[in-house]
Amino acid sequence: RMYTNHMSGEIPAAISALTNMKFMSLGDNDFTGPAPDLSALSSMTDVYLDCNHLSGVVTNATDWGSYTGKCFLDASTLLEKCSKPTDNTFSCPLPANAKKTCHATCK
Repeated sequence: RMYTNHMSGEIPAAISALTNMKFMSLGDNDFTGPAPDLSALSSMTDVYLDCNHLSGVVTNATDWGSYTGKCFLDASTLLEKCSKPTDNTFSCPLPANAKKTCHATCK
């Protein structure tokens, strides 16, 4: 888990090579750029990308509805709020499964 570690920059595309990863907790950092394409990570059950500075289009390539655990692309429905007053700002429209399953919102 790398939640709340003040990491910054873009999430590297190479993260998609970690095909056996089951849990990704990168929330509450200072990551920028687009949400990563996680379509190759078929073992993934939980994804936390909330409370960053991610923006742009959320890709349809990732099956955001396939996660059996928890999935948060922004903090709008989290019980705990971000440690800073910002969150991701994704472009509309969002893939339907990202909005429903991963609690994503767009602007």
